[in-house]
Amino acid sequence: MLARAGDRAAWARLNLRLRRGILAAGSTPLGNPGQHGGGTLRGPVAVGLTVSVALLLSAPLAAQSDKLQAGIEAFNKGDFAAAVVALQAATKAAPGDATAWLWLGTALLRSNDAAGAAEALSKATALAPDNFDAWLNLGLAQMSTGKPDQAEAAYKKAEALNPKSAEAKFSLANAYLEQKKWLSAIAAYREATTLDPGHAAAHHNLAVALQRNGEDAAALEEYRKAAKLAPQDALYQYHLGLSARSAGKIEEALAALEAALKLDASLPRIHLDLGLAFYAKGRSQQAADEFREALRSDPKDFLAHYNLGVVLTRLGKRDDAIKAYQEGLKVRPSDALTLNNLACLLMERGQPADAVPLLEEAIKASPRYTPARQNLAIAYAQKGDEMKAIQEWQTLAKADPSNARAREALGASHLKAGRLEAAYKEYSEVVKLEPRNAGALNNLGLICERMGELDEALVHLQAALKVNPKYALAHNNMGIVYERLGKKAEAITAYKAALKADPKYKEARDNLKRLQPMSPAGQGTAPSAAPKG
Repeated sequence: MLARAGDRAAWARLNLRLRRGILAAGSTPLGNPGQHGGGTLRGPVAVGLTVSVALLLSAPLAAQSDKLQAGIEAFNKGDFAAAVVALQAATKAAPGDATAWLWLGTALLRSNDAAGAAEALSKATALAPDNFDAWLNLGLAQMSTGKPDQAEAAYKKAEALNPKSAEAKFSLANAYLEQKKWLSAIAAYREATTLDPGHAAAHHNLAVALQRNGEDAAALEEYRKAAKLAPQDALYQYHLGLSARSAGKIEEALAALEAALKLDASLPRIHLDLGLAFYAKGRSQQAADEFREALRSDPKDFLAHYNLGVVLTRLGKRDDAIKAYQEGLKVRPSDALTLNNLACLLMERGQPADAVPLLEEAIKASPRYTPARQNLAIAYAQKGDEMKAIQEWQTLAKADPSNARAREALGASHLKAGRLEAAYKEYSEVVKLEPRNAGALNNLGLICERMGELDEALVHLQAALKVNPKYALAHNNMGIVYERLGKKAEAITAYKAALKADPKYKEARDNLKRLQPMSPAGQGTAPSAAPKG
């Protein structure tokens, strides 16, 4: 009897790729296919505050009103609430004083009242339309109120007044970036860095714009410049680490991420991202340690739970991985990948009945998640419910006729049940989809042998051996077909080839002994081959 190849679809599929998820505020892109993220924009909270106001003074400070002087003094002491009160009184007393409105707008910015700041700074620019600093801070206030288009207009006014200002170019670039005008942002940031090569924030935000435009290699260079210019800035180090990891420069990524951690351990995703970098370097235990550290900071960090489950699975700590996935499901009960992976581990434990409801929930949550449906079919088969398993494979094959795993599994089910014509049809489709699938070619040979089509059986077995010349199973099956054709010498050669490929292959050894008997006791037996898979 010919032996069939093991069915690859009979193994549950775990998704053992780590997940990065939605980028947290301040994170840079991680290189996910088709996705680009970006960092929070860096720069002063307000541009040139004290200096810009001083430039507006039309007379010595002593000549200013008492209220204005009081507001300026409070501002310079950092008492912005008191500054706002005094400056509001100053603008009420002198509504035509541009200086008072500029100071008030600046103080309101420092007090996080962006809307009030925009109103005050609009009055300042109306009274003093040639004042560079008023336009610059007005742009910042408008950015803070979510109006980057209006900020763009204000920054262009400032730029026109001072074309050599790196800060004006930088601020205008920020407005472009906020509006997803990547190319305009890149050009403006480059102008800013040309005017001021030491402007770390401009290099950083240029990197963000480049990354969002898909220019990852150029972005990495700019992140390096920003981190070199400001080595004590944790966020710059962090973003450099993420960019380097995305580029596959894991040593550089680890160095930058560890530097970021030392500078600011409160960075929201630092342990998660360090774990990802350690895992990419093959240091799974350290990756697991970082994911656990992330969970100590935030027990509801779903990605840390999920990635911990992946790493523990890789480490062979299946029971701990199960617990990690279960904890993750407490945070996201319907996450298809987590449900699938937990189900697979339970199936490995011999608990297909427990796996079935998890896989059904995964399919409900993500109907197009093919691995879950494939694994559900396998779970049904493990339970002994062959009909439900076949139904699932048929659903997969109908939804996607090019799903070779589904067709192969259906072929295996038909072959096992003796439905040779149906099995032949499915395996024929498999080899059309995967011409180098040696197992499917072997099984086609087996089917043809059982149907009495011996010449065709040889064709398929020879094709399997062309794909894999050391395929012991196919060599042994070739020997059996040759025997049926009465070609003893060819059969002996095939059995020897099977033993050369696998010296421990008992069936091939038995078949060879039968054709080349050592004693009369070995004569008269039928060809032997135990089914596999």
